[in-house]
Amino acid sequence: MKSLFTEHEILAGAVLLLFFLSLLCQITTGFLYQNMIKETYNMSSTENKMLKVCKLKFTNCYEMHEKVANVSVFVDKFLYGIKFGPFSVRGMQHFSGQILLLSIFITGVGICRAIIAQETIGQILSYYVLAFVMLYGYFSVSSAVDLKGKKEILKTNLVYYLENNISARIPQSKKEQE
Repeated sequence: MKSLFTEHEILAGAVLLLFFLSLLCQITTGFLYQNMIKETYNMSSTENKMLKVCKLKFTNCYEMHEKVANVSVFVDKFLYGIKFGPFSVRGMQHFSGQILLLSIFITGVGICRAIIAQETIGQILSYYVLAFVMLYGYFSVSSAVDLKGKKEILKTNLVYYLENNISARIPQSKKEQE
């Protein structure tokens, strides 16, 4: 394993950089969802810009059409539009997996180079060990971050708030205004 990092620094560095970038995408997405979940517990005074936009769009849609027929679909549409900078959250999640696959591919290229250079089995196995450790690390972080579960919690909280708070409050405020 030592020879992998001493003799092929560029290859090993590229593989590890891509791997850590992949993990960073997963963790960033998880923190974004976790922050939004925390903010949904106090939606009336949220500081999250995306949640404020969601409330405003829902209120405007409700006032224009006198109701929102399917709040769940409205929330799904909102969740698909969540962005972190210029990147969509779904895009970051897929990008994370693609970067991991690229790092595994580069590891395979290293294996091929080692076979062509007629290196020993021990040197070739270091590439396989690195690939398995990266896959294990990625899937461990992915399950710990639990993006699917966090997305479901966020959706449930938003649907609950929009149906039970805003939908009930808008007709009441219209009556008060009249």
